Amino acid sequence: MVSQPPPKRLSRTDRKQQTRRRLLESAAELFAAKGYAQTGLDEIAEKAGMTKGAVYSNFTSKADLALAVLDELALGPALAIFSQVDAGENFDDQHLHGGKLLVEAMDTSSLWFQVELQCALQAGRDEELRSRLRVRDAALRSTLAASIAARMEKAGWAPTVDLGVIVAALLAVASGIALQRLKDPNSVPTEMAGQLITAIYRHFAEPVGDTGEQ
Repeated sequence: MVSQPPPKRLSRTDRKQQTRRRLLESAAELFAAKGYAQTGLDEIAEKAGMTKGAVYSNFTSKADLALAVLDELALGPALAIFSQVDAGENFDDQHLHGGKLLVEAMDTSSLWFQVELQCALQAGRDEELRSRLRVRDAALRSTLAASIAARMEKAGWAPTVDLGVIVAALLAVASGIALQRLKDPNSVPTEMAGQLITAIYRHFAEPVGDTGEQ
């Protein structure tokens, strides 16, 4: 019988990352199932098989943990959509492709939007959380604006309004799609997501040198 090599020991960094990931996933599940206000750090630690000390060694507060859930389990995959859409595609085709990927991401895990909803509801009563959400949202809008500007320039399009308007419209549509599909996945067909994104760009941007005739 061939002996098996002993399992590779995780480095301290790997163990810390593993611990952080387990806490994030446990927090996401509990926030979505019970609500932000009703979930305690002790409960999150217990679900992750950790101590409360492990929570505080990775996060400064429950608000800090909630924002990390949104950033690492939701924001990262959402922004990754940009890298999956070929910037060389026809501009409208990019939107249709991006809409398809967005819906697929929503359907793969609706936890991110449920946590977002819970945080938004609690923000009205929690100053720390409200402040942190505002900072996070401002950073998100800035990141999206930069990505959108680069793609529009490459595609030969230019905004007719401040880029912040386009970002706000896209985020509003994405949130609306997520909410409707959370209740009924058939309420917003996949192709409609891309069509809505296309409509936003068509309304707030135009081809460079466009005469106004389509």
